[in-house]
Amino acid sequence: MRFVLRRACRKDLADLLRIERASFPRPWSEEQILREFEKPYARMVVAEAGGKVLGYGCFWLIADELQVARIAVSPFWRRKGVGEALLREGLRWARARGAVRATLEVEAGNEAALALYSKWGFRVVGLRPGFYSPGDALLMERSLTGPEEILPYIQIGGENPQIREDKMGIRIGINGFGRIGRAILRAAYKYPEFKDIEIVAINDLTDAATLAHLLKYDSVFGIFPHEVRAENNQLYVDGREIRVFQEREPSAIPWREVGVEYVVESTGRFTDANLARGHFEGGARRVIITAPAKNEDLTVVMGVNEYEYDPTKHRVVSNASCTTNCLAPVLKVLLDRFGIKQALMTTVHAYTNDQRLLDLPHKDLRRARAAALNMIPTKTGAAVAVGRVIPELQGKIDGMAIRVPTPDVSLVDLTVVVEKETTVPEVNRAFQEAQSRYLRYIEEPLVSCDLLGDPHSSIVDGLSTKVIEGTLVKVLAWYDNEWGYSNRVLDLILYMHSRES
Repeated sequence: MRFVLRRACRKDLADLLRIERASFPRPWSEEQILREFEKPYARMVVAEAGGKVLGYGCFWLIADELQVARIAVSPFWRRKGVGEALLREGLRWARARGAVRATLEVEAGNEAALALYSKWGFRVVGLRPGFYSPGDALLMERSLTGPEEILPYIQIGGENPQIREDKMGIRIGINGFGRIGRAILRAAYKYPEFKDIEIVAINDLTDAATLAHLLKYDSVFGIFPHEVRAENNQLYVDGREIRVFQEREPSAIPWREVGVEYVVESTGRFTDANLARGHFEGGARRVIITAPAKNEDLTVVMGVNEYEYDPTKHRVVSNASCTTNCLAPVLKVLLDRFGIKQALMTTVHAYTNDQRLLDLPHKDLRRARAAALNMIPTKTGAAVAVGRVIPELQGKIDGMAIRVPTPDVSLVDLTVVVEKETTVPEVNRAFQEAQSRYLRYIEEPLVSCDLLGDPHSSIVDGLSTKVIEGTLVKVLAWYDNEWGYSNRVLDLILYMHSRES
């Protein structure tokens, strides 16, 4: 028997009530269940087979904590993997959105539920006497930060045929298969939290054989550990076809042919949203621009302002720049804890394809000089762009860049005048407490190559924090300007899809 997971909807109400009444001595009422559909932080998922609802899960994501509000399965379908699949889906969904821990309450005498949650890494951390009147409630918790293997796929054998949760695929097309485009595909295949994402098409003027070679062999990230081949000018990864188009204009790309919902616009050529909207003519529903944009509907930095996304208003969304993605989470912590009067930043940035390998004309005369031989002062819009995602800092921050002879991993050097007097331990504690999927805090004496492949947007270097006279604060934050940024693009797509669903 095979079942699938999908988002619950109001037409499931009768089934949800039936399962509730068969599972709990004090089941939720119709009104309580309907209320869950209205909560912006709630997600309801059902397991379904042959049009029949087998069980459901209700999950609340509040700040960086997942609360497992409900797991309920029809009596006949218990001990057949349904509850595990629902729980895994809730954990996977929350982790993909930056949750760092999961909590729940379970009746002390519910041995089946205790066994399930213990198997999935939950441990008892507290007791609420008489919570279930007269039964006690055990408080359980587990971390969601750790190795990828913490959320394995469900596979169950035995007398029943294998049961495995089906993918709920989100079909993606990539326009421009350069450094960021390829890193996005690599990340989608590397991390289980992106398992719902299917990259089904690429548009690039380069032939498929060259694209396959550059995907497989990368001078920065090494060999891609998947089978990659090109055949009939199409790309195949682990045997799955990825259509390759070679159109110059967004409006000419036939995304509709392969059912693309979201287009990642990573050519660097169509950063004006009025041009990027051409993707809609080919059938795309949403466009994510992987750069600072003009005329976009919204600029998003995950962990800072994603809650502003409104699927009824925002069809072309900018993921900002890699530097803004590093800078904004750091500034948000300082703003929330200490207030900010002014700030200046310098990004010590790895060289990029916008620079010259050897001296060659460029509109920026400094970028015309050999990238691997020089430190190159240049401009960046990252600091000013922060005002788009943190309006309170509009006009209070500026900055510049120094391009340096390293191929990847960069460093933000941020100096801030804060409103509330503080100390180095206080500043570092604020970042320790703010750690999430997007922001990491370290106190090891690391150098840039140690952060290669780190998926966080910002890695605050606690050993380098400085404070003078209580209000002048310096913070250093590392970031893998390719890998961390590409992970945020995928996180943004998952978030947008969850809001649309």
